[in-house]
Amino acid sequence: MFRRILTLICTFSLVFFSLPGHTVSEHTEILNRSEWPQYENGTNVLALKQITAIVGRFEENDEVSLEIRYPGGDAGRHWAETLSKWFVTFGIPIKYQELLPGSGSVNSLVIAIIDRR
Repeated sequence: MFRRILTLICTFSLVFFSLPGHTVSEHTEILNRSEWPQYENGTNVLALKQITAIVGRFEENDEVSLEIRYPGGDAGRHWAETLSKWFVTFGIPIKYQELLPGSGSVNSLVIAIIDRR
């Protein structure tokens, strides 16, 4: 009996620890304030290479999210919210987006696709 239990435990451990683990990958783009179009419209926003890279790489999956990291303060938050609305317009649903303070720069947004598959 003990030998059977020990065999089952060893077999389970071998199978469990040999399964491939989840990996996390991240694609990041940095958008500087100076690049943001003075006249905001779909054509001008989509002309930004960072935006087209994110829209082109994003795929709807519950294990994929889009983080928009913004500079602190009301102005940074407003810019991130504005960009978030544009991403919705370009086909990335709001449920996949997360706005986070802390871009690391007062003049830039960090946009990252996080894939947890």
